[in-house]
Amino acid sequence: SSGINAEYGTYLRVYYTTASDTEKENEIKIKRHQATKNHYYVIYLNDYLKPESGNRYYLDIDWNGELKLKYSGLYLSEYEENGETKFTVSSQFQSISAREALPCFDEPEFKATFDMTMVAEQNYSL
Repeated sequence: SSGINAEYGTYLRVYYTTASDTEKENEIKIKRHQATKNHYYVIYLNDYLKPESGNRYYLDIDWNGELKLKYSGLYLSEYEENGETKFTVSSQFQSISAREALPCFDEPEFKATFDMTMVAEQNYSL
């Protein structure tokens, strides 16, 4: 079987993963997936991916994470406005900090792209 390793941060929880082919029409069967102690999220596929020219593959990963007052990945930061403490979400993705925000291939040479949707409770604004 074939495996895919993605890094993930300490505060992330993965719930569901799917893989599909170039047109997102054919699902690629996942044998199993697991998080490891050294912060890898490993996905084992039933078959090897075909490295033919023009082939693209997609991973859809449903996950959530906590915002911490830690200056890495996607984090909560404070600022003062008119004497009132306010909070905002900030990001720090340099060198290998993206893995603290989302499961990803967090190596500078990969130049991977990603789409992310953020959801918040009604009393927060995005």
